[in-house]
Amino acid sequence: MTPKYPYDLRTGYPNTEILVPHEKLAAIAQDLLLTDRATQYGGILQGPLMPREQIAKWLTANATQPATPEQLVITSGAIAATDLVCRTVTEPGDIVVVEDPTFYYMINILKMSNIEVVGVPMTPQGMDLEALAGVVEQYGERLKLVYSIPSYHNPTGVNASPENRKKLVELAQQNNFTVLEDTTYQWLYFDSPPPPLCRHYDNGSGHVVSVGSFSKTLMPSLRLGWIWAADEAHAQSFTKFKGDSVASTLTSGMVGEFIAQGQYDTQLEYARNHYAERCGVLVEALQKVMLDYVQWDVPQGGYFVWMTLPEHIKAQDVLELSQARGADFMPGRLAYVDGADDRYMRVCFTMMDDEKLQTGAQIIAESIEAVAAR
Repeated sequence: MTPKYPYDLRTGYPNTEILVPHEKLAAIAQDLLLTDRATQYGGILQGPLMPREQIAKWLTANATQPATPEQLVITSGAIAATDLVCRTVTEPGDIVVVEDPTFYYMINILKMSNIEVVGVPMTPQGMDLEALAGVVEQYGERLKLVYSIPSYHNPTGVNASPENRKKLVELAQQNNFTVLEDTTYQWLYFDSPPPPLCRHYDNGSGHVVSVGSFSKTLMPSLRLGWIWAADEAHAQSFTKFKGDSVASTLTSGMVGEFIAQGQYDTQLEYARNHYAERCGVLVEALQKVMLDYVQWDVPQGGYFVWMTLPEHIKAQDVLELSQARGADFMPGRLAYVDGADDRYMRVCFTMMDDEKLQTGAQIIAESIEAVAAR
């Protein structure tokens, strides 16, 4: 990928030259192709068995609950997984709640199911559950789904507390809606691991469906994700809307073999260390150049730094000045259901090298100062 701006702190992509274990994946792909084990259609809609077995083994070892191949559906990434779950559990006119702000692209993905998306504010502990309770009271049975990124939230970086996760699940059980838990960043912690998945608190009732991806940890172009359902019947319910038929035997086979060879844990540790290093470079740069009146926290995992400007400074004005000098970031208003005060900025640290992170931070800080002086 060639960024539009030389100092791209907008795009939430990894640096694949550094992240991807090219030779290891190439060797696996070659073996799968030469032995003709990954050239045919994949069979059942849940996905080829071997990759599901290996993903289930890995989840069992790295989550607090056992996973089985029968509980899993392999998808073309976490976005496709989310789309499948939404189309399965909702009907046109239903209500889907998202954290406000949320992963900006997911708002449109959810709306493709002809549902109404309602935003619930974030707190430092996670989704504002009092506000969610108000939405439950307002819409009743029309509320079918709550989409949440509890660990190292995109875009705010918030890591939901155990209490917040538990109470969210209890609300779902009491009011019969589904929590769609996006685990994309769950295992991308820099120091201490985050609290357990929301499904840890569900006790198998099926009110939590977890989705995940290998894009941020292994290779984006694999386009491989998964749905983790409560049981086999629950998993199969998500396949009726599976527009791409069966998962790729080649890419799912590559991931399955990579896990089976014991390489994924090493790769994940490498990814965590790499992202922590990238984060450290950006944080050090921001600490040197960022104005005192800009609010931001040091991320403990994930991909992003979330910044809040004073009310009299618009992120769009900062963006225009920054882009004119070659630096880019994502205006936070894009991550809100109905827009927001133009005071927020999402800055990504995962794709650029040291010099570009440092220069990008400098340009953004100088642009904020210039807008403030107007």
